[in-house]
Amino acid sequence: MSTMDSVLSSVESFSRPQLLETVRRIQRRLATSSSGADAVTLGDCHEIVWETQAVDSYLQGCSVPRNGALLCWSTWAEFSSALAVDAQPTYQVSSVDEALALLEEGQAPAFTALVVDLFSLVHSKVDPGAVLMDRLKAVVAILAELKHVLSAADRNGVDIVLRTADALGPVSLSDPRPPLAAVFHGWVLGAAIECPRLRITTVDMDVSDLHVLLALSGGAERQLVYRNGAVHFRMLRPVAEQFLDSGHGQSWGNCLIVGGAGEVGKHLSAELTRQGATRIWHVGRRPSAQVEEGITYLSVDVREPEQVLSLKLHLEQQGARIESVFHLAGTVKQSSIFDASEEDDWLVLAPKVLGGATLLEIFDDVATNHYALSSITSLVGTHGAASYCAANAFLDHLADRCNGRMHTINSGPLLGVGMASMSGFSASSGWEGLGVHPLEVEALADCLGALASRSIRHWLHARVDWAQLQARLDGKLSQALVGQLLKAPMQRPEVRGLAVSERLLALESDEAREHALQDYLLGLFRAAATVATESLDVSASIEAWGLDSLVLMEILKTVRMDLGLIIYPREMYTHSTLSQFAHYLAGQLRAGNDEPLAGGDSRQRHEDYLSPLADLAGVVQDVADRVPGVAFILSSPRSGSTLLRAMLQGHDQVFAPPELHLLGYTSLAQWHEATKENYFDQGLQRALMELHEGSLDEAVSLLGQWVDQDIAVAEVYRFMRERSGCGLLVDKSPSYASNPKALLQAELAFDKPRYIHLVRNPLAMIESFSRMRMHKLLGQQDNDGISTAERIWLEGNLNLEAFFARHVEAERVLRVDYETLVRDPETTLRGICAFLDIEFQPSMTMPYGVGRMNDGVREGSLAIEDPNFLKRDRVDASLADAWRHRSLDRPLWPQTVALAGRLGYDEALPASAKRDEAARQTLNVQAGEVSLSVSAWGRYEHPDYLCLHGLLDQATVWDDIAQNLYASGRSCIAPDIRGHGLSGHGSPQRLPALLDYVMDTDAVHRASGTQPLELVAHSFGAVIAVAYAAAFPERVKKLWLIEPVLLAEKRHDPRLFYREMVQFLAAPHEHLPLGSLQQAAERIRAVSSFLTQDRACELAERMTTVGDDGERRWTWDPRLRFRAGLGLGLDRDTYLQILHALEVDVHIVFGRDSRSNRRKDIELQAQGLDDDCVTFIDGGHNLHLQHPDEVTRIITRNPGISPIQEVRDDEHSETTA
Repeated sequence: MSTMDSVLSSVESFSRPQLLETVRRIQRRLATSSSGADAVTLGDCHEIVWETQAVDSYLQGCSVPRNGALLCWSTWAEFSSALAVDAQPTYQVSSVDEALALLEEGQAPAFTALVVDLFSLVHSKVDPGAVLMDRLKAVVAILAELKHVLSAADRNGVDIVLRTADALGPVSLSDPRPPLAAVFHGWVLGAAIECPRLRITTVDMDVSDLHVLLALSGGAERQLVYRNGAVHFRMLRPVAEQFLDSGHGQSWGNCLIVGGAGEVGKHLSAELTRQGATRIWHVGRRPSAQVEEGITYLSVDVREPEQVLSLKLHLEQQGARIESVFHLAGTVKQSSIFDASEEDDWLVLAPKVLGGATLLEIFDDVATNHYALSSITSLVGTHGAASYCAANAFLDHLADRCNGRMHTINSGPLLGVGMASMSGFSASSGWEGLGVHPLEVEALADCLGALASRSIRHWLHARVDWAQLQARLDGKLSQALVGQLLKAPMQRPEVRGLAVSERLLALESDEAREHALQDYLLGLFRAAATVATESLDVSASIEAWGLDSLVLMEILKTVRMDLGLIIYPREMYTHSTLSQFAHYLAGQLRAGNDEPLAGGDSRQRHEDYLSPLADLAGVVQDVADRVPGVAFILSSPRSGSTLLRAMLQGHDQVFAPPELHLLGYTSLAQWHEATKENYFDQGLQRALMELHEGSLDEAVSLLGQWVDQDIAVAEVYRFMRERSGCGLLVDKSPSYASNPKALLQAELAFDKPRYIHLVRNPLAMIESFSRMRMHKLLGQQDNDGISTAERIWLEGNLNLEAFFARHVEAERVLRVDYETLVRDPETTLRGICAFLDIEFQPSMTMPYGVGRMNDGVREGSLAIEDPNFLKRDRVDASLADAWRHRSLDRPLWPQTVALAGRLGYDEALPASAKRDEAARQTLNVQAGEVSLSVSAWGRYEHPDYLCLHGLLDQATVWDDIAQNLYASGRSCIAPDIRGHGLSGHGSPQRLPALLDYVMDTDAVHRASGTQPLELVAHSFGAVIAVAYAAAFPERVKKLWLIEPVLLAEKRHDPRLFYREMVQFLAAPHEHLPLGSLQQAAERIRAVSSFLTQDRACELAERMTTVGDDGERRWTWDPRLRFRAGLGLGLDRDTYLQILHALEVDVHIVFGRDSRSNRRKDIELQAQGLDDDCVTFIDGGHNLHLQHPDEVTRIITRNPGISPIQEVRDDEHSETTA
């Protein structure tokens, strides 16, 4: 070990990355010291300039705004008119409460964009002539409001467009004051990273240019300046020279370093002294600080103009004229934008905003140069520090207004010092994961000298892998900013999630999965740790690892990507050790509770029956080692797979043995242990016999060796394919369809395998399965073979549908129906051969011939597959319709009917197999002064269910669920709640309060009889249901809350709320014309795109009316756009207290794709409920419309498609055993 290594290794505070970086720095200095001049590597330096593009040219690349309503938030009454939007319905609000009220529900009107006029909002809160501190307070207050609006917009898929005026730009600006609105531009950079699904565009423009605002928002850039017919945006310009002498004639004179008591200030002082600075003063808020000899420390709060002025006078009295002011002051507070308080934001913003502007104003001598240390975060953003991004953005744009007097360096993280070391940050770990490598602090002064000597006003000094940073930020970096720095077009980051999660979930036990996750997390934490880790294991607390928030967020991001789960920081912090976190993650993977990396394909969000599975131990080979030339016949039992396998075995280039049941396992030892008692091993035995000239002994011996060696299952397939001499191996095992792990194993172990999805009419499969009493093979004691058969058919085909959509290219899947196969075998087989890239051979149409492995493993033993198969000697076309001579004693489940329709069997199902449709009745119930329209399916008296819809909806949205309930012998009623559908609107003098809705529900319930029933409620209807259950607990059996929403938090100024409400009620309110019925339907489909056009028209026709002017408008009360009144008398906390104190059973159903509830909202509502009382299913906010069958199954507790054991054989009788 060298002396340098020895010394550095003894410094306990150095982590290995810091140590290596320090060694490199020392080596660079030693390399350049011999030349007598220090050098700045300009590969790390870029000039920040403004790029200009003609607006016509820029607009050519802009996308057309999405169809839907436009919501404007501005205190200027003419704002929405100035936007000149004629094609879109436009609504304008003046307060955050109004904006949230219109965004919260996420239903009609279908807002696609929210335009926020920040310029008017700031001026409405503070007088334009107010002091800077008061103006900054107004900005901080608006940031607090923006957080709520961004959250609501994110949940509802609404784009955000923010407009400022004279905040930034490359040209002379009309407003000489500090550009406070620049704070918003920087803050949005951080917000965009924390809300990856949200599209936020910020445009700085004059009010006279508002007519192009929306068009500009459709472009590629998210931050723009528009002036005089041109678009401007930031660009990084690489410095051409390789090296630059940093001290070339630069004289610093008397220097004032604000924030100099910190480590950066100390290092900067040393460099300035070395470069010949005359005298140096450090300024900070601390009462005192240790400084080097020759440096004077003064306690001054630069946020206070009076103190800065006193400082200047004090220096002048000493005869000192300051020639260089260095503004290093600043702080950072790690927090999500949604968790940061106004006090947190103020703490971060004030030093740079107030301090920077005050120093510039008071030290205003033309001979004084100002140098501000800004941050790379004001250009690229960062997670968990939006206010820090904002503070530095202010400094950047403040420099734009100073005519060259102020220079700004946007620094990357510094090694071991600066903001990246405050509050537990670690520059050498968290930032490096993004591709931003820490710089030595000594280079900062070098860069300052280079900047000053070249008259560069704005410079980025950072060592960045721009391609890596762009990938880790999911492409959110401005292309204009970094376009010249990326040597090749950006590629999307590789999605690794499936592989890791598949490997984890493939393990056979929860205990094994937890241990594997512990090892996985341990590796991540040890790689990132900045402290000695030898004594740390999975039982250590997360805090003990010494990792800062940035690094923990990077670890969390890696976990999200690898596991394909949305995991939030709180979930990690509340499980405070790696062992606890591993246990929690294992449960989340098993349950499949969350959605997959924000920027993924829609195929990653299919039915949750399909868990991504594979083997963690590495038994599954890499792509290069995957087994080629394999195809699978996948089907439910009793669907003809034995017939098709025997047909394919008749081809001389195909080896198609009886069912192998191998794919559910990763090694032969696992397979043998699971199959040795149930005869599932006989298919492989028969295959090996075929390959060893019929010798069972040789087959058993070889199989025994493989089990002892515990070889990988994939190698068994490789052996059979190579030993057979055939180009194609075909595996047919009906158990695979019900085993998601087996399906995923196929994709991981084989090289682009092909799949034949063999389907059969569900009635035929159910009849055959139950007639053969195959449910007894599953060990069931009851005699309900029909339900078991239907569940197997439904589960298996749903699994296959999801598997193909999620994991397999369409060209590798061929669907074949059994009925066509037996009616026209040659044509069907020709199509299969073309799919498998083999020539058709006539022998394939004779599946009952010799050499087809249709027998057992011993002479006289039963066939391995269908014992009835050999009762025939030719393909029998009559089998396609043989089931029609028998009938079921009940209709099929709605889910089964729906899937059968997708598989092409809709017309083949007789009416008796489908549910009866209930005729919807409509009755009127008087509730005080309001007449309520009530829909009923089945009997109206003493119904089983009462359903309540959400805001701006109607009772008929429950039709699909009501029909499902009717098919199962249950009845339900649903009112159009007050102000909706065909019900009355109530008093024009006031908005309805929650109590009105509760009493309306009481009137509906009383009219049908007061017998206890179950309440099913969606969205805001859930709030009504909770309040009703609290008021009348004896009348409610259970409460089913579908995608419930939370009420607004308690208002800070109720006086303002009442004032706004009175003003609102005094104003006229009417709906804008909708156009045709089809246009109204499209408005509905804009929110619920899964609806068919016919269904949307049906809903639109009932919730619209044509007036005397011939125009079609909504029937719901237009005043309900101001939704804040609905929670009158009840805030969020009170509502949650009522919910958690209910005396009835509460069950909540959430949609995984919904954006109506944040994770925190879900946790608040689910608090105190058992796990089985909170259900997550695929879908968005309108689950009752999107997945009515699944919701019905949940609220009726129908076993539906619950997991079942594997089925041995698709056509196997009970006598096999």
